[in-house]
Amino acid sequence: MILAKRMRRAAAFVGAVGALVALGACSSAQSDSMRLLRSLPALVFDRDGAGAPVSVGPEQVRQVLAATDGPVMLLETDAGARFMMIEIERNGPYRTFGNAARQSVTFRDGLIVQTRGLGGDLMSSDEDALLAQLRRRTTGTAPYVMRFLTPEDVTREIAFTCLVTTDGQQANVALGAYSATGQVMTADCNTDDLRVSNTFIVTPGGYVAGARQWMGETQGMLSAQTLRR
Repeated sequence: MILAKRMRRAAAFVGAVGALVALGACSSAQSDSMRLLRSLPALVFDRDGAGAPVSVGPEQVRQVLAATDGPVMLLETDAGARFMMIEIERNGPYRTFGNAARQSVTFRDGLIVQTRGLGGDLMSSDEDALLAQLRRRTTGTAPYVMRFLTPEDVTREIAFTCLVTTDGQQANVALGAYSATGQVMTADCNTDDLRVSNTFIVTPGGYVAGARQWMGETQGMLSAQTLRR
């Protein structure tokens, strides 16, 4: 029963990747990135000044990819809101992507490790063991710590034990200017009173090309796909 549930979750995630592929199949210096960010409202935000994201479709993807030759990510909430971010900073293995709404998401090898401006932000994480297990693309357990900012401006730490599993299923990620095939991995992460499930598509080189990660009680699940690496 548990294996069947994991397989259904993985299949749903792969199906979502397929939908994003259909959406995105279209045709660095930090200062350059910041200049591009200032131009993004005309591309992916409404024009009445409210700053609300518009629906991201193939035309918006084409415009953003044409406006920069740097890395671009596409993110989607469980509510179906899609938004694009461009790389604005790189610090060793950590790559931070931002948008014109002053929101940012930091990745390490494609794994989300930090957010800012999304609400209930992931302030930091201890992801070494989990990422290493994902990169091996084999079954195993790993500790994983997430730290969130509460509405009371207090940092809440959650220490998980994650069971990483795979049945060897392969999935294609072909969004925008990026194309790769990876192995579908599931990380069921538990505490005594909390259980969450994350799904990843990991390439042979150990890069998380697609992810559906739990980002806390405020954000819920957040999916990330690479448009250009």
